[in-house]
Amino acid sequence: MIESFFEILSERKRSENDLSDITWALCLTSHSFQSLFLKFFFPDTEFLNITRFEREKSECDSRPDFLIENNGLIYLIECKIYDRNHHFEQYASTFKIPNERLGYITNYKMTQDGFSVKTWEELYDHVTNNLPESENEKALWTGYLKYLKSVCGIIKITKKMDLKGMYSLYLFTELLKKLVNRTETNFELRYYSNKNIQSGNGISGCYFEIKYSNDIIKTTWAWVGIYFERENPLICLGFENKHGWGKPVYDIIDKHLDKIEKDEYYTKPYHEDEAIWFELTDAKHKEFDSIDLEGQIQLIKNFMDRVIIKPLDIIKNV
Repeated sequence: MIESFFEILSERKRSENDLSDITWALCLTSHSFQSLFLKFFFPDTEFLNITRFEREKSECDSRPDFLIENNGLIYLIECKIYDRNHHFEQYASTFKIPNERLGYITNYKMTQDGFSVKTWEELYDHVTNNLPESENEKALWTGYLKYLKSVCGIIKITKKMDLKGMYSLYLFTELLKKLVNRTETNFELRYYSNKNIQSGNGISGCYFEIKYSNDIIKTTWAWVGIYFERENPLICLGFENKHGWGKPVYDIIDKHLDKIEKDEYYTKPYHEDEAIWFELTDAKHKEFDSIDLEGQIQLIKNFMDRVIIKPLDIIKNV
C-alpha cells in the first residue's frame, strides 16, 4: 500500500520542490534514513548533534533546499532534477561555509571544480543497498524509492533492448507534426518546432501555434509530446506560463484550474515547472496500444482537440 501511495504521488508531485519536500519529510520521519542521506553527501562527518534540519532556508539572495546545523556548523544540500541554474560559489559565499559542506545532487552527470556533485541514481542505489531491517521503515524507504525512480526517470537497464521499437517513436513524432498542421472550426494549428520542452531527455514532441477563431484568446504556443524515459510512456500537452508562448491559455486555465475535472481523454490538469499540463488518461493509453493505426491517429487528435477547446468552453460558461 505504501509503495502504491508513493507511485500515485509521483504522477502529480514531480517537480524539484516536490522531490525536496518529500525527501525532507522522510528525513524527519525516519532517523535512520536521515543518517544515511547525510552520510551520502558528507561521508567523513558524524552527525550526532543536529539542532536544525530546515527546508528552503533563505539568506540574502540564496535559498538552498536543505540547511543542517550540526555541532554549530552549517551544512547545505541543493537538489536539482533537470534545472541547470547552479549556485555553487554563491551558496558557499552567502553562508560562509567551505566547499566540502555544500552537498549537491542532480539528475545528470556533471563536475564542478572544488565541489562534490552526486546524482539521484547514485542515491537510489545507495538507499537500495542499505535498506533497514525494520519492516515498517523498509516499506517507507521502498515507497520513496518508487517515487524517486519515477520522478527522476531512473531506468535500471536489465532487459534486452528492442531497436525496432524506436521506429514507432519516430512514427509518433511524425504523426504529431501532421496533427499540429490543420484547420478546424474553432481553431487553426501550425507546427513551430521539434524542440523538447525544457530541453529534457527522454522526451519527444513539438511546439505548435494555436490561433483561435474568436478574437478573445490571443495566439498561443503549446507543446505536445511523449515522455518515454519511463517504462510506461506518457502522452501530454502543456501550456507554459511565458509571454509570447502559452500564457494566454495558461491564464484562462489557471483561474479555473480547481473546477476542471478529468474527462474521457485527459486527466485533471495540474501545475508543474511553470506550465499547466493535461495528460492522456490511463484508459486511453491502454486503448492506444490495442487499436489500429487509424484509431491511434483519431485518439491523439481527440485528446489534443479536447484540451485545445477547453479555454473556449471556460470563456463561454463564465
